[in-house]
Amino acid sequence: FSHTGSDEWSIVGNTRSDDTQLTVRLDFGVYAFLLDKTGDTAPEYSPDGSTVIHMDNVPVSHNGTKYDYSPTRYWPGNSHWVQFFAYHPYSINEKTGCSVGINGGKPLIAYTNDASTDLMASAPDMFKGDYHETVILPFKHILSYVQIKQGDMPDGVSITSVSLSGIENKGEFSLAEMKWNSPATPSVSDYSITLDEPYYMMPQQLGSETILNVQTSDGANYANDISAWKWEQGKKYIYTLNIEVTPANRYEVVIGMEEDIYSDEGNVTVDDRADNA
Repeated sequence: FSHTGSDEWSIVGNTRSDDTQLTVRLDFGVYAFLLDKTGDTAPEYSPDGSTVIHMDNVPVSHNGTKYDYSPTRYWPGNSHWVQFFAYHPYSINEKTGCSVGINGGKPLIAYTNDASTDLMASAPDMFKGDYHETVILPFKHILSYVQIKQGDMPDGVSITSVSLSGIENKGEFSLAEMKWNSPATPSVSDYSITLDEPYYMMPQQLGSETILNVQTSDGANYANDISAWKWEQGKKYIYTLNIEVTPANRYEVVIGMEEDIYSDEGNVTVDDRADNA
């Protein structure tokens, strides 16, 4: 977000740490929540439950030159800090499966994962309402990025189908604590995977019933126990599926894995104006 002359918020492009096809976001939705700040105390959400949603699922899109949104929002001034939540791609009626609201005075995101939506948040103690200079506002990815690729195959053999089964698909994210909590009633889903495509999954230690299913062009089916896999919040996991010949002259799937941090940063500029209505 950047400042454009008075006390308005405008949008600037962001940079990414990864080289996927999602380097340019064409649209996303933004929420902003105001925290109270008094004197030298740490910013906190209103204990009386009156937390203000300053931006409520505001659509941001690229007009060919820059990111833009409407209507204009204004800086809240030095009595508040601001926490942001964003998701991509944008949905006019709030992303299906994603409910954003206030619970006990604090923002809570109840989410059922569709694996195609990227969720991001800024830390609650990061962004003052009256910055006087350009600052870096890192958005943290709050899901786990998962990608599966085809690796080495026997001659004439290729992967024709990949799926994941028994994957937890629900959670509640506390913006105040920047962490996921399991719902009272956990649930699981199966996901059909397209090779090389990114998937945004719920952070979790995979359970005993989780299976990676692989089918190949020679008609073979492989069911792989992946209960040892762990997906951490804000991390990227790239799995490479290799089919190798065993000493018994049988094929087996051998999985290679890369792990990395998955993050965004954007430039934020504000002016020296104080409180504004």
